[in-house]
Amino acid sequence: MTDLVLPASAPIETYVDETVAVLASILEGSSAEALAGFDFTAQGVWSFARPGAPPIKLTESLTDAGVVDGALLTLVPVSRTERYRPLVEDVIDAIAVLDETPEFDRAALYRFIGVVLPLVAVGVAAVATVSWATTGRSWWWAVALGVLGLSLAGGSLLSQNRYGNLDIAESLLGASLLTLGAAVALAVPLPHGVETLGAPQIAGAGSLVLLFVLATRGGPRRRSEAAAFLAVVATAVTIAAVAFGYGWEGWVPAGAIAFGLVIVTNAAKLTVAVARIALPPIPAPGESVSNDELLDPVATEDTSEESETWRAIIASVPDSAARLTERSRLAKRLLIGFLAAGAVILAAGSIPV
Repeated sequence: MTDLVLPASAPIETYVDETVAVLASILEGSSAEALAGFDFTAQGVWSFARPGAPPIKLTESLTDAGVVDGALLTLVPVSRTERYRPLVEDVIDAIAVLDETPEFDRAALYRFIGVVLPLVAVGVAAVATVSWATTGRSWWWAVALGVLGLSLAGGSLLSQNRYGNLDIAESLLGASLLTLGAAVALAVPLPHGVETLGAPQIAGAGSLVLLFVLATRGGPRRRSEAAAFLAVVATAVTIAAVAFGYGWEGWVPAGAIAFGLVIVTNAAKLTVAVARIALPPIPAPGESVSNDELLDPVATEDTSEESETWRAIIASVPDSAARLTERSRLAKRLLIGFLAAGAVILAAGSIPV
């Protein structure tokens, strides 16, 4: 037996190897009978144990194991079980194990196509416009773009109605709008003495965007806020282009400010009108209203006695609560689009002033 001073609070694994080395140096030269067959040169992992008890865990300290000062401990070899990360065959497998990004599946392919299609449409429209300008401004460039735009619109309808893929349908619809807008711009004749695209072509493209938005009503996902925004902006751009064409460009900034103010201040009324929500007969500030008029019945047995306003309200009330909720959400999205468009037009008109 050998007396040693060991740390009580540190884990055993932090000092057990040093303890074995110290014991080996102390007992060096001792006979095999004195060591009782103990071999300090054996390879393995060591730990302490009470006589006849199992080894103490290497992660525990002597205090955790309940060993007190003056206790008798023996040094015993133990086996260690370690868990290693799985090995791989080659570098490619190793990269696959380390890279935890999602795989490129069909959904990712659809998203990629949805992003690329409008970009390709922009490139095709730009190349067609440059070719139209450098090849004598032939009319068939506009026809080709128009056919391509109509084909994309048909593909959007097919993708939405038959395959139910709204992402691709929305992407095709956006690409169709870009190509059709370029086709209309190229189809508008140039004024005499003008060699480049100008206000008439912008007015034609703006009119096309307005009609397209009104026809599609937000596309496959019914993005009403985007439809309201594009409709108002397209209207403003068309009016500004017409003003430029007639030589009234000096009035365009002031007109944009006035138009933006009208949209912002009347956004709520536009929302109610587009969402088809009838309001009750609320008196204006300062208007004198009799008590009997406010207490008129909403519905009577004789429909001729109902006021025109109440008839409109009753006619506008949906048959189900779901439809009413749908209209309220539509009104919220429309209000966002109208206010955003009015703010953008107002800011654009304020910059040149």
